[in-house]
Amino acid sequence: MEQPVISGIAFNRDEAKIVVRGVPDHPGVASSILTPISDANIEIDMILQNLSEQGLTDFSLQ
Repeated sequence: MEQPVISGIAFNRDEAKIVVRGVPDHPGVASSILTPISDANIEIDMILQNLSEQGLTDFSLQ
């Protein structure tokens, strides 16, 4: 069996990951979360939204 090879690790101390859990899954909710972030001139590299379960979803911002 081949051994895994790690060629490097990268990180940035100026980035954070924020997870907002239990967000109601209906139109307009994402905007209510993202608009204040945009108004504060905070840059977001990635937005992930999980599949809805029982009408709720999770947002991950990075």
